[in-house]
Amino acid sequence: MNRIVAAALAAVLSLGIASSVQAQEKRTRISIGTGGTGGVYYPLGGGIASVLSKHVPGVDATAEVTAGSVANLQLLGSGKSEMGFTMADSAWDAYNGLDKFKDKVPLRTLVVFYPNRMHVVTVEGTGVNKMADLKGKRVSTGAPASGTEVMAMRLIEASGLDPNKDMTRERLSVAESVNALKDGKIDALFWVGGVPTPSITDLAATPGKKIKLIDHGDGAEAMRFEDERLPCFGRRENRRVLLPRELARLIPFTRRDADIGAGQQSAKATALESRLHDPEPRALAQRVIHR
Repeated sequence: MNRIVAAALAAVLSLGIASSVQAQEKRTRISIGTGGTGGVYYPLGGGIASVLSKHVPGVDATAEVTAGSVANLQLLGSGKSEMGFTMADSAWDAYNGLDKFKDKVPLRTLVVFYPNRMHVVTVEGTGVNKMADLKGKRVSTGAPASGTEVMAMRLIEASGLDPNKDMTRERLSVAESVNALKDGKIDALFWVGGVPTPSITDLAATPGKKIKLIDHGDGAEAMRFEDERLPCFGRRENRRVLLPRELARLIPFTRRDADIGAGQQSAKATALESRLHDPEPRALAQRVIHR
């Protein structure tokens, strides 16, 4: 498997659920790591939790609010969560024990959900018109342990700036970032997510504020040239949902599962070929969970 393919892989810890259930009459609780309430992970995770709880006997699934990709991968690696969303670059780091991951996390992709976009956002009146203008500004680079923070730091550096010296950096969730930008407490924010993201849409609809999206293509290309782990950065990164290996091949996600993407435009972009199918998924999933 070449590095380009490997960069697109995300997966999970191995046999956690099956070994934790001792008897068929017991119910299995599945914790799904998502993101903040102002992003896309959380509502999609809620949809998945609803589908699993409804269609897989003996399973109670819950979407958990987290900081995002890195936190989800750390939870998976520590056995504190059974499923989680991540961006491909964070999954690559976790799989190989790089950057924020001291140990390798054994992962398996369940499904690729949707095209993911880097947002560099400001409003008129901040003096920010290009990446270089972030120097000396107050900037939110995303919540700690989020994929947004990882990508923001890399993009800032690829754009010739030092994120810790050239700006006053805040570490806020997308909802917190938008509120801070509205209140004039920061000048710009970074966000990596699906389109549309509720918090970004909210900012665009705020009376008296005119949203501006900053072109970061040059930084993205420079980063792509320097680091082939990130072949889709700034263009078409993908969100992944992760699951322990034995369940990953059994749980069905098909276009008829409308509950997953209810109200989420991003869910419509899910590639049909990225989903896993089985003629009798419920029976097989039940066997794996309760064996």
